[in-house]
Amino acid sequence: MSLIAVSKTHNIYKTLYLPIIMIKEEKSNDNSSGVASLVFGVLSTLFCILIIPSIILGILGISFGINQRRKSNNKWALTGIILSVIGIILSILLIWMIYNLITQTQQILESCIANPALPGCKDILKLLPQDQLQNVP
Repeated sequence: MSLIAVSKTHNIYKTLYLPIIMIKEEKSNDNSSGVASLVFGVLSTLFCILIIPSIILGILGISFGINQRRKSNNKWALTGIILSVIGIILSILLIWMIYNLITQTQQILESCIANPALPGCKDILKLLPQDQLQNVP
């Protein structure tokens, strides 16, 4: 809401008269933030394999979507927010999967070095350099 003050002078003493007129601001039909949110959400979901850019695009998509939802509640912004959250979740899931892969590989290598008679360990130990195997207790 905007306030407009109008000054009028009347009578001999020129008193100041300030009527306050309230003007209702119309909601903007501008949907640029909603479309930007949708674009960032789609890119975040598509590029979830590139972990850092996906998270950045997802955060941007969420912020543009929230901004648009405050202006006017529309489905473009909601779709952008949902896709951005999905992109961030997929990136975090990928980080978790890579971490588990590394820790399980490390455990397999340690068990093969400790007991080379385990099945499949001969093939794994052939791939490792021999000088690394000599330094392991």
